[in-house]
Amino acid sequence: LQNFFGKFTSLIPYKTQLQEIAFREKRICSSLGNFRNFEIPNSKNHLPNKVKRWILSQKVQGTASLILKTAIMNCCRDTEIEFLIPMHDAALFQVPIEVVDQKKVIIKDEFEKAMLLYCPKLKPKVIFKEFTE
Repeated sequence: LQNFFGKFTSLIPYKTQLQEIAFREKRICSSLGNFRNFEIPNSKNHLPNKVKRWILSQKVQGTASLILKTAIMNCCRDTEIEFLIPMHDAALFQVPIEVVDQKKVIIKDEFEKAMLLYCPKLKPKVIFKEFTE
């Protein structure tokens, strides 16, 4: 586990920064300002361990949710792309069979743009699979 996380040298400073912000503001927020508030007992001058454990997860999962929602909404601007089911890290779309390849390009582009909007230093990876796979 330490070998894995050791590869991400900026993770610990980022987590520390999030904890400092959370302590000061008594909340953690997503990139668009959705907040999760918490209490710090008056006798404490530090974050409770329980809060420390979920701060990074809250930030990452909140951002991931925004990326997925942004991509889905942008795909749905095309009237031939029908959004069917959201999944944890995927989405199921239905398109007319005669334009599948054309719509795959649009969907891929929208998911990549959404990822880069919130995480510009990452290289997005979009994979298409049959629903039954």
